Amino acid sequence: MLPLVSIYISTYNRAEKLNRAIRSVINQDYKNIEIIVCDDCSKDETADIVKKLAHEDARIKYLKTDKNSGPSVTRNLGIFSAKGEYITGLDDDDEFTVDRISYFLANWDDKYSFICCNFLENYGNKRNSYFQDNNTTEKIDTFELLFNNIASNQVFTKTERMKAIGGFDEECHTIEDWDFWLRLSNHYGVAIRFPKMTYIMNHDHDSLYRVSKSYPFHLAYKEFIYRNQEIYKNHMKDKFHLFIKYLNLLALKEKDEKTSIEKLHQSLLKKKLRFQRILDANYKINKNFFLN
Repeated sequence: MLPLVSIYISTYNRAEKLNRAIRSVINQDYKNIEIIVCDDCSKDETADIVKKLAHEDARIKYLKTDKNSGPSVTRNLGIFSAKGEYITGLDDDDEFTVDRISYFLANWDDKYSFICCNFLENYGNKRNSYFQDNNTTEKIDTFELLFNNIASNQVFTKTERMKAIGGFDEECHTIEDWDFWLRLSNHYGVAIRFPKMTYIMNHDHDSLYRVSKSYPFHLAYKEFIYRNQEIYKNHMKDKFHLFIKYLNLLALKEKDEKTSIEKLHQSLLKKKLRFQRILDANYKINKNFFLN
């Protein structure tokens, strides 16, 4: 029998875009799926649209939070309600390509903690691959995830694994996906990212960054490190304190913690700053700092 795959879609006040997202899942060439739409107390016509679609397609389930609670709580509502053997997510303003689920199933291997794909960024008048140098299958280990979310914003894995590690951390203000993938990798081992683009990330909304505007990114980034410090310490050993020291000294050097943390993160995203270079930079900043 073909395995059931659960797809959770968290949403808040994006009824029109949500309709597009749901239809991209309905149209999958793999049909044994359940579509769990998790509504974070939207004030628009979200409920009406989902209920209408659910009347047309029994695979759609509509869940709603008790109060507006944020993306992590909303996603967990879907995860812990999921009945599928496998699971993945979709943001309410994005889309799946028609073969995303079938591709994941064809390439699944239990020895990997999760699998994911490259994705297409759609800016309306321009489209481009997110991982532009990703032409081959790449292994993702926990050490790499300490510094960079190279797994993208959605992964495919066993449902029991997401449940076993507690789902998304509901205390996360932003980068909750990165936090989740790091914990999955730490618990279940190496992951895989395929070069095929099976996800379309639409940038047709007002937010420049796909993170909460209500909480500063630099604070969320530091919290991410401290929240997962046991994982960091396990992989960095006695070098963890140098990494933290580097962040603090960089803040002093820049005289602006927000700017310094965001600069560091962007460097990591572009793979221009690896761990050894962080340690080397720490030495240089220390030396220059005390000479000035």
